[in-house]
Amino acid sequence: MGHWDSRNKIILKNLEFFASVGIYDIEKKQKQPVIVDCDLYFSFEKATQTDTLEDTLNYEEIQSYFQSILNKKHFFLIESMASSLMDELFFRFPQLRAAQLVLKKPNAFPKTNAFAAIELHRERLF
Repeated sequence: MGHWDSRNKIILKNLEFFASVGIYDIEKKQKQPVIVDCDLYFSFEKATQTDTLEDTLNYEEIQSYFQSILNKKHFFLIESMASSLMDELFFRFPQLRAAQLVLKKPNAFPKTNAFAAIELHRERLF
């Protein structure tokens, strides 16, 4: 896999999706926005040499995988939603060494600027 510097990462910010999440009846009937940020740690030394998409993480694929997961079912908790997204990352991208994912639910507190969020950290054991 080449040399891995644990400080090297791809950063994806403000990926917005509409998903079915929450414990209240209205939340089960109406999709609402969720925002995902993630830091993806892996060795991208090869990508810096080849300059090809095959040697890195494809942002569009990540966004598509996330949308697919969020379209499949209703989540009662943002904790389980974020965990499902993280599971997908580690399943789809074996080169991923570690990840941090923040999932925000901006409408958790209606008529305010407040939001609820969950932050997950995972590391692959080699």
